[in-house]
Amino acid sequence: MINQFVKVNELNVFYRVFRDNVEVETLNPDLKTMIVLHGGPGLIDHTMELNAWKGFSNILQVIFLDLRGCGRTEGGTVEEWSLKQCGEDLYFFCRALKLHKPILAGVSTGGFVIMDCIIHHPDLAEALILCNTEAKKLPAERKKILERIASPEAVKAAEIFDADPTSIEKSQKFFEACVPYFSKKPVTLMPSIKEDWNIWAKHSLGWATLDYRDGLKKSIQCPTLILAGEDDPNHPLASSTELAYCILEKFRHFEVIANAGAPVYQDQPEAFNQAVSDFLKKINN
Repeated sequence: MINQFVKVNELNVFYRVFRDNVEVETLNPDLKTMIVLHGGPGLIDHTMELNAWKGFSNILQVIFLDLRGCGRTEGGTVEEWSLKQCGEDLYFFCRALKLHKPILAGVSTGGFVIMDCIIHHPDLAEALILCNTEAKKLPAERKKILERIASPEAVKAAEIFDADPTSIEKSQKFFEACVPYFSKKPVTLMPSIKEDWNIWAKHSLGWATLDYRDGLKKSIQCPTLILAGEDDPNHPLASSTELAYCILEKFRHFEVIANAGAPVYQDQPEAFNQAVSDFLKKINN
């Protein structure tokens, strides 16, 4: 691993660069670039996404970064942490590295950060990839999926968490009971080098209250790929579908991956790779 940092909003943000499936020391701002954002703030970092996304560096330059408070990136204070602040970090990260019109890809919370950023900076990106994410949380839809695929204990744990998302104890019980059902294959959450449940709790409040739908309808003016898992209990298909229809038809590329949960690359890596590769090739043409 090559340690690279850039100063963004008074924090040192850690990032890694890949070209031709090899990590490199030097970023080339003149190359077409995709930035990949992870989810699970406070609990995981960029390494969760690394293996699934670095192969696309055969098509374009790929950057992975740790969100504020995650992995090797500094955290500031919990009081300063918000999805909006992470969105501003993303914008100024691009400015600091002189990246012109990058492709922004985000999984789960990484998608929230991108949506918040694009609403405030609609000209930033050439294209977007939003994977297993949503513009507004729909707990009733999550419950429907869990009732179909999970245990009664998981259904109850999700209900309790959704009713009080800032409780660390309820969050931990939600993870313990529900993560085994996120994907059809065994899920291994790649733990961050540091863990901060206070950041997760702050994020969970943002997740519970966010509503990007109107902002996205006005702001997204670039090709956008939405990847949804047919059986995703965390960001259910109904909320991914609602997200997709916030985007003008001429920009919308909506792929529902059958027999997949969250993230889709866990259950159906070939379908995921094909969908993302096809989208990136369309942009290049």
